[in-house]
Amino acid sequence: MSDLDKSKELALHVRDAISRKYELNIIGGDSKRFYGGDIKGESISIAEHSGVINYQPNELVISARAGTPLKEIESVLAEKKQRLLFEPPHYGNTATIGGTVAANMNGPTRPWTGGVKDAVLGVKIINGNGEVLRFGGEVMKNVAGYDVSRLMVGSMGTLGILLEVSMKVLPLENKTITLMYELTEEKDATEAAEREALPGVRRPRGGADPQGPDPRGRARQGALHQRLQGRREDLHDVRPRRGPRRRQQRGRARCESAEGEGRCGVPSFCVCAGLRRCGSSRARCWARTW
Repeated sequence: MSDLDKSKELALHVRDAISRKYELNIIGGDSKRFYGGDIKGESISIAEHSGVINYQPNELVISARAGTPLKEIESVLAEKKQRLLFEPPHYGNTATIGGTVAANMNGPTRPWTGGVKDAVLGVKIINGNGEVLRFGGEVMKNVAGYDVSRLMVGSMGTLGILLEVSMKVLPLENKTITLMYELTEEKDATEAAEREALPGVRRPRGGADPQGPDPRGRARQGALHQRLQGRREDLHDVRPRRGPRRRQQRGRARCESAEGEGRCGVPSFCVCAGLRRCGSSRARCWARTW
């Protein structure tokens, strides 16, 4: 684990900016320049202020400096078969944990496992007076009063410069299966998003992928994805099933597994609430071909 503490240098830079009365533009990996308002002020980089400070796999807690690249944190967690709670989008190889927290960047699992605010346990910051302050800690119940650490999530650098972040993490699922539906027309995506078989899917806008961009930048137009995660025995029976032939084509379906099982190549597939209740009142089959 690297050890690059630049807290003192950054605090001196902020105090110098206060004395000269000029604005600062906080930059980490500069991967989210497109996000937020107009960029003003002199640049202050936290990219060199990096490194994982403390990682306790048994306690499901990790602490890192704000300039630590996301890919480095994810690599450290993967060695212990763990992952970040909120599956943040990277938007480039230079994305940092500080920028992710400051911009409140959440991934597709937010409705189920929680967002950035749910993961943050504590922060260390430089405030507008050039003071180094710490809020929260590295345990779940560590706040008496107003939770300033969560206030920093989505603050876009307006409340201070993030120096360190402590977060809770999750174990990796034993098995992951992703079902991808190739939708031929925009109306197919709209109809699919409105069906009861896939609860929680957002209504597509302008023909975009109704599940939003892939967290690693591999967005696919005209496709609908559903991810299934859990124990191997629970997902063992999840397989494409043959259904009655219909003339009306809703779309084409295929199954892709994270373990490289490949495409199924069967003529139809049904997704339902119980994964075994095809044709029941609780589910509807909508991906029919041939």
